[in-house]
Amino acid sequence: MKFLCILFLVFWMMKGASAQWIQQNSGTVNTLISVYFVNSQNGVAVGDSGTILKTSNGGSTWTKIISGTNETLYSTSFANDTIGFAVGHTTTQVSTILKTVDGGASWFNSSLGAQWGFESVSFIDTQNGYAAGGGGSMTWDNNGSVFKTTDGGATWNEVFNRGFYCFNTSFSTPDTGFVLTYHVLPPNYDVWYEISKTTNGGISWANHVIGNINETIVRSVFFTDLDRGYASCGNGDILETTDGGITWTKVSTVTNKYLRSVFFTNASTGFAVGDNEILKTRDGGATWGHQEMPLSGNLFSVYFPNADTGYSVGDSGLIIKTTNGGMLSLDEEITSSNYLKLYPNPTDDKITIETSLKGDDYLWILNANGVQKIEKQISEPITEIDIRNFPKGVYLVQLRNRVGTKTAKLLIN
Repeated sequence: MKFLCILFLVFWMMKGASAQWIQQNSGTVNTLISVYFVNSQNGVAVGDSGTILKTSNGGSTWTKIISGTNETLYSTSFANDTIGFAVGHTTTQVSTILKTVDGGASWFNSSLGAQWGFESVSFIDTQNGYAAGGGGSMTWDNNGSVFKTTDGGATWNEVFNRGFYCFNTSFSTPDTGFVLTYHVLPPNYDVWYEISKTTNGGISWANHVIGNINETIVRSVFFTDLDRGYASCGNGDILETTDGGITWTKVSTVTNKYLRSVFFTNASTGFAVGDNEILKTRDGGATWGHQEMPLSGNLFSVYFPNADTGYSVGDSGLIIKTTNGGMLSLDEEITSSNYLKLYPNPTDDKITIETSLKGDDYLWILNANGVQKIEKQISEPITEIDIRNFPKGVYLVQLRNRVGTKTAKLLIN
């Protein structure tokens, strides 16, 4: 009993000490749509009514910057610590392209003045960047295009026009990148989503269907390398590709909430945010856990300048931040499906143990006094254990391997 009391005390203390996300004071009530940080301290958020916010102290304070426009800004991207861009459009889809050369402290207009309502911008270096969008109504007009600059935004040239509305870009090199598009098909106005890829700087593109609106609404894509990428969807699905966007499969449905943005800090760890929702994976998208939000709100963009520090922005000036990589509290860690899942729990018959760990794992079951009841090597993700001869009480189930130990509580009644 003493062991159990100490264990519960440790759980309680660590849970209270490890907040995942904290709210920051943005100083605005305008909706924020995109956020970008060049490092853990310096970042910019943009949104409705030409809003541009800048921080140089990790979000402790945010300063509203004069943008010179009242139009909605949908995306921002930086080439380095000082040079960055923001794009948007008017209600009639006239594009706005803003540029900063002092880290976001001031901005000037670099607009094309064309009928291309830009909603995404991606810069690889100080000279090479892409902007994507569409003309006319966002819903019914399929006109869309991708423009490229090779001189730091001084001039832009159209490199892609498939007749689809373009709204999300992801480029890893000046030549290789992706654009997410959708296309409205009469007579039923089905909406088809495609991912288009170029490996030669926009000279040619390969187009691959992701799905239609009857299946899912694709909102954001993020590639961890040239082959593996993820898409967040309006119905809560997470899609994955391992062949550079040619084929896509659903890897997870954790929520039925609208997911608007996805971001990975490395090949294994990623985040998806949306309508009052933050999800995190630590196994390359195979499983996702819910993160606790400091308050309700719809999130539109998430960005991590490093593995531990991340920001997300959304409705009514909402900005939230994590400094521990969205780390779960200990009590959530030991029950997270990312690591160890027990069911049914409580039970008095058999217990099914499910884990994402694979190969050379040892399963231990300990009673409240720390006495080992079972030790078993397992190599399958699902194991069933007969516990009918166990006395009633609280037990600890542990999976141990060379990486570490994962623990969950089991109640036998």
